[in-house]
Amino acid sequence: MLSKTKVHYGWYICLASFLMMFCTYGLAVNVFSIFLPHIITETNLSKAEGSSIFTVQNVAILLAMLLAGKYYKKLGLRYGSSLAIFFIAIGYFIYANAHSLYAFYFGASLVGFGYGMGSMIPISILLNNWFNDKRAFALGLAASGSSFSALIMPTPLTILMETYNLYVTFFVQGILVLIISIILFIVIRDTPAECNLTPYQNGKSTKNNYVILDKKNDMHGGSYVMALIALFIFGGVSMGSFAHFAVHYSNLGYSNIIVSAAASVLGLVLIGGKCLFGIITDRIGSLKSTYIFTAVWMFGFFLTANAGISVYVLFLCPIIIGLSGSLGSMGPTVWAQSLSSKKNLTRTISHFQIATMAGGIICTLLPGIIADYTGSYSPAFILFILMLAIVLVLIKHLYGKVEKANKKRLYNKCCGV
Repeated sequence: MLSKTKVHYGWYICLASFLMMFCTYGLAVNVFSIFLPHIITETNLSKAEGSSIFTVQNVAILLAMLLAGKYYKKLGLRYGSSLAIFFIAIGYFIYANAHSLYAFYFGASLVGFGYGMGSMIPISILLNNWFNDKRAFALGLAASGSSFSALIMPTPLTILMETYNLYVTFFVQGILVLIISIILFIVIRDTPAECNLTPYQNGKSTKNNYVILDKKNDMHGGSYVMALIALFIFGGVSMGSFAHFAVHYSNLGYSNIIVSAAASVLGLVLIGGKCLFGIITDRIGSLKSTYIFTAVWMFGFFLTANAGISVYVLFLCPIIIGLSGSLGSMGPTVWAQSLSSKKNLTRTISHFQIATMAGGIICTLLPGIIADYTGSYSPAFILFILMLAIVLVLIKHLYGKVEKANKKRLYNKCCGV
């Protein structure tokens, strides 16, 4: 029997998932990039050393994802998720007292661990437990937490940093994350049965438009390796680019207020971009939407590389990147749904996330190295265009193999083979 309350408790779980994304992909990745120029200045780091903080964080994220299965089997979703966000809070308290590169490494490792344990893996399981209908809509709402964080946090944090200093800002951010971890512990329940409820159901069936392979035609061997290579490169583009927009604009000579305003615009447009990607994908299919969003993303990178031309170009960049860069967060899941059998979907999504993160580990370091040698981050964004082209070729080839496998399956079915 469904809950008789007007708001099913599943939506409170969705809100908790929103807050988890707010802390993980939002604060830990999108928003943290505005601090990088100040960390480099305060601690006299090279640009490559500054970028290496992201690399340490991403290594911790990857290791956490590899251990997530055992972690949640031991602790459960409520305790595991709350503890993961608590680790992020501790990481920011360490940042608040960090005056060396290695201290920032330590903080980044804790923040990365919290991100890996507290983002899409537990959120996907929670929403799968709590929703029979509108599951994708709930997932979209939860995922928008990262973009909402990027929208509202950069400007007040920048003002706080300029009014006081970098370390006070980190401490305040740690307090905020600590409060959220407590809220998560209060709100989250692993399953509806713990509240004497059943999963959310509105009486209408939910149709999955993406899983198109059966077990016999699932990816394997060379195709699976090719998919992981594509996701590795794609992760380098997605994570490497988003981590360096703010420091790129600062390096071009723009003020902190302009840089933080551009970051807020990016967060606002990303919220709409995720919805737009979902709408277009539902209407024309995931491959065609990948073509469109990749092409626009490439154009956005070209503009970003030339953002020093004028402030108008600078503010056009987050609009273009925000609309198309939603592919960065939603693409791997959509591709997994289209290239995997239903039975192996969870495994495929997990592997795609790990491959994406591994690529991010490498390419969050590359822009800083390139900037140290050339004096600019612009060549890195040109490199991202070439990398996206490679990803598109590989993904198109994999979809072609899927289509061929489907035609063979249908032919055999019609012939009774």
